[in-house]
Amino acid sequence: MSKKTFILIVLIILIALGGGYYWFFVRVPSLSVNTNTTNNQNSGNGIFAPFGNIHQSSTTPTTINSSTTITTSTTPTAITVPTLREISTMPVGGMMSSTTASTTILRWIDRGTGHVYQAYGDNTAITEISNTTIPMIYNSYWNTAANSFIFTSLSDTNSGVANFYTTLTLNSISASTSSSTAQVTQYSLAGSPLSPETLTLTASPSLGKTGNQVLTLLDDGNGGAAGYISNFDGSKKTQIFDTPLQQVNVQWPATSTIAITTKGTAFGTGFLYYVNTKNGNFTKIIGNIDGLSTLVNSNATEVLYSHSNNTNTGIVTSIYNTATNQSQDLPFDTLAEKCVWSKLQNTVIYCAIPSNIPSAAYPDSWYQGTVSFNDTLWEIDTTTGDVHELVDLTKTAGQPIDAENLQLSPNENLLYFINKTNLSLWSFDLNAI
Repeated sequence: MSKKTFILIVLIILIALGGGYYWFFVRVPSLSVNTNTTNNQNSGNGIFAPFGNIHQSSTTPTTINSSTTITTSTTPTAITVPTLREISTMPVGGMMSSTTASTTILRWIDRGTGHVYQAYGDNTAITEISNTTIPMIYNSYWNTAANSFIFTSLSDTNSGVANFYTTLTLNSISASTSSSTAQVTQYSLAGSPLSPETLTLTASPSLGKTGNQVLTLLDDGNGGAAGYISNFDGSKKTQIFDTPLQQVNVQWPATSTIAITTKGTAFGTGFLYYVNTKNGNFTKIIGNIDGLSTLVNSNATEVLYSHSNNTNTGIVTSIYNTATNQSQDLPFDTLAEKCVWSKLQNTVIYCAIPSNIPSAAYPDSWYQGTVSFNDTLWEIDTTTGDVHELVDLTKTAGQPIDAENLQLSPNENLLYFINKTNLSLWSFDLNAI
């Protein structure tokens, strides 16, 4: 081989190596966004017309092909916010939304670390606003300003759960980047434990003057419980009622009404009572119903409730009107835990409807995780009878969606929910329908 040929070969190898280095390590790949839409077909979920008019959306929202990961950001990104959006792939321990003059803000807690994150309705930026580590947070109840909350975690003795009140304490620091210096708002968590006798609790209605109070049910030491209303930090505690029941779920749908439902099981009858917050009087609303779960609207005039069917192998979903004392079955089957009432239109409800409900004992099998669902999101108006399909969640997300803990933003332009399958956090833009 001649010297000239050898030099030429060496040059070709060097050029190839340089090109490979540029391609794999220097070049910044462009980001593409999938904007394809497909027709949304009726998937045989058994919805038909006896309850009212049924409308199906003609298109589905943008399909998500990749998960939204949690990253710290100080400036909004330019990417269009998906109609159906996976906000956090990590398990979530509760959330709360609020609004500003320009956007909707969502805050939530990472279940594993206790870190608090913030997302926005008009962009895809996600900010870690508190890195105070509190492991194993299972649930949280927030005030209306989303700056204080009560969370449930494992107790130090591992003998059960413990509840803590905490606030987001503001700290401002400057963060320098290569392009600019941005003011990053960071918070730390400070608070105190609540009574170890706490059985359950719920936050007050977000609309009205009681929006920063909490109802706490405490073990009375005699096999019963006492209900107290207090501020979030436990101050100004006032006892409202006594009850011989401990295994109950509590709601505070309207300022003057607390709803107490015995915990649902297919193997026992359940009851729903209203408690007047002014005098503590109990009123039975519905009862003697197997597998009962309830969800009360914002003025306590209607109750969506789910219960076992006649063979205790399925679900029946109904609406009870407290003025007429009449119930009407809905044209679909779902659990009350998979719905949320509008607070701006108290006859409108949003529900995640399973496409198929396997034969099982409900709600027990769903609670225990032995059964899960693939859901479609629907809107129901109990006055007009209209039933409107919004989105096939599982089909559009490209993964199984078993929605729970549905929550509307204050202006009700966004619907948030947690996917029970993996506890990830999602949003759906109601303005897109």
